[in-house]
Amino acid sequence: MSKKDVAVVGVGYWGKNLARNYFELGSLHTICDHRLDRLAQYQKKFPQTETTNDFQDVLKNPEIKKVVIAVPTLYHFSLAKDALMAQKDVFVEKAMCETLEQAQILVELAKKNNKVLMVGHLLHYHPGVAKVKEMAFSGDLGEVYHCSFNRLNFGSVGAEDSALWAFAPHDISILLSIAKDREIKEFNARHKSFFLKKYVDQSWLHFEFSNGLSADIQVGWSYPYAERKFTIMGTKGMLVFDDLQDWDKKITFWKNQINAKDTRIEFNAQAGENIPIEPQEPLREECKHFLDCCRTSTEPMSSGNEGLRVMKVLEMAKKSNISTVSN
Repeated sequence: MSKKDVAVVGVGYWGKNLARNYFELGSLHTICDHRLDRLAQYQKKFPQTETTNDFQDVLKNPEIKKVVIAVPTLYHFSLAKDALMAQKDVFVEKAMCETLEQAQILVELAKKNNKVLMVGHLLHYHPGVAKVKEMAFSGDLGEVYHCSFNRLNFGSVGAEDSALWAFAPHDISILLSIAKDREIKEFNARHKSFFLKKYVDQSWLHFEFSNGLSADIQVGWSYPYAERKFTIMGTKGMLVFDDLQDWDKKITFWKNQINAKDTRIEFNAQAGENIPIEPQEPLREECKHFLDCCRTSTEPMSSGNEGLRVMKVLEMAKKSNISTVSN
């Protein structure tokens, strides 16, 4: 039986899902939110769970050992810093913070205090993505030479003011895990604001890694449809992960799809094979992983260090607009 020692800070668009999962896991101690109407709602929904609109109550409560932060990115750094300084383990939603410097401070503070720092890069805990990475690393695809990611939506989601910061951390995180220790040799980004100058509607990111791996990420919230898909291309085959498909169709594998012959490229007409995966709620797996890492004092899969790597790319993208940047 889990201890009730988790405080969820922010129960808006996404935080409500975190609160539900930690409650169902038997770990939810306190809900903290600035809106009193939300707190009243959760007092009825989750009986025997404490509520407060003062973050200081969370920091001062010795029964609370873990703090889960699901507020706008603007507030991530200050809340996570205060929680780590109060000797709490911390889970912070993506994007980790606003700047690379802030991320570095959090990583160093977690290390100094011997506390777990985990970032909400949810796709790592998706069974479909886990299967894709397994196949990519096992050699089933041969040598992986290109990855392509599309994350599109009709309208903004959550409180972020940029499609880059709202959507791209998911795909950057997965791309870096596939690239492993390869260095980013070249990088460029383009951003467009079609409606309001302060809101970036679309971003395109291009990567060239050492050893020949390239990748593209496109994110945007001005499309009349939703898309959450990525493709991994290898010398022996290709994988497509489409998160909007049913569980039995989320992953499709094409074996030896492309062959070079003389001056021509021939495409294999063989039908793609759907790869079965067991349905699981990724967020539930992510929450369980945080609890397990806190219990065993082990580094999470999406640790603060992993979040730092993602922040480095976001910082490069923020500074770049079609200019080439060397790592």
